[in-house]
Amino acid sequence: MEGLFRHDPRIRNILQIHHRSLPIVLTKAKRNVLSWSRKKPYDLAVDLETGTDFLPLMERIIAHKKVIARDVLKDVPPIATHAVSYLRQVLSFCVPQELALSACPTLVVSDESINSFERFGIHGNYCVLHPGNSLVARNKPALRSWPTKHWRTLIGLLSEYFPDLQVVLVGEPKEMSYVDSIAAASPRILNLCGHTSLPELMEIISKANFLVSSDTGPSHLAAALGTPVISLFGPTDPELTGPLSCKKGQITVLRANLSCSPCINHPDFDTCRSARCMEYLNPNQVVNAVSTIGRF
Repeated sequence: MEGLFRHDPRIRNILQIHHRSLPIVLTKAKRNVLSWSRKKPYDLAVDLETGTDFLPLMERIIAHKKVIARDVLKDVPPIATHAVSYLRQVLSFCVPQELALSACPTLVVSDESINSFERFGIHGNYCVLHPGNSLVARNKPALRSWPTKHWRTLIGLLSEYFPDLQVVLVGEPKEMSYVDSIAAASPRILNLCGHTSLPELMEIISKANFLVSSDTGPSHLAAALGTPVISLFGPTDPELTGPLSCKKGQITVLRANLSCSPCINHPDFDTCRSARCMEYLNPNQVVNAVSTIGRF
């Protein structure tokens, strides 16, 4: 997570807590947060968590003002609203409401190139495809995944309609075998799955002509970096977990609009084995969306 903000000039210090549920005495980062507050009390301390892992820390932090999400929004179930909307409501207790409710997710990449393009051989126009997701990474039924055959068809269509466009595949190491099976469709593909750090991935996404993914992290990175996004949704609800941007026309969400979808947090999700909602999304729909929002 630290890599998200490593080059962001708006952030001075990052303390990454790897074991969130451990008590303060056993967590160096938590002790540092407390130590800094004793030396110079914070102007504002905000706990955006909906759980209780950080409540003991918030109780002991010295700050002129504290805002705890689960307290100020105790009547707003986080599962019933988009995470960004939920956080905007929390921020309205910290800054003027008009400013808080208009806030959008943004990320910053390094001003100084970290040589991702030279290192990985990226040149000219290129797009980023992320076929994997957390279910693939955890070796669970990949109901949020677009079928492998559709990814292969899409790559073929992109090569046909945009012959000068380089196709770059990304993902985390646990998704490598899945992504490798898609990369085998064409020798022209640059498969970087499992080979990029988070700052490198951000830099690559930030300068891409567009990104295509299912309901997964890189779509949110692209939205926050200003890159056009085509996001494929089936069992999950884009109103709750879709990429969000204040930039008009940057994001296209594609759905099959079946009566059983979305089914996340419903018993049907645990029993579904076909994922028709993803199967029925046609690669030609993606190409049409690329023609509309891709930056060329």
